[in-house]
Amino acid sequence: MDLFLPLTQPSDMIGTERQKALALLRALLMEAATKPANEPPASGKKGAGNE
Repeated sequence: MDLFLPLTQPSDMIGTERQKALALLRALLMEAATKPANEPPASGKKGAGNE
């Protein structure tokens, strides 16, 4: 089964739904761009990495 194929055809959004979706997307992208990345703990100990 291909998980990337939509189960149904996507429907066209009406103008207000599209504007609302774009505003939400814009807000999420702005939050992701302005939120600082998590910094590693300053205790000097190494945690589990991505080995």
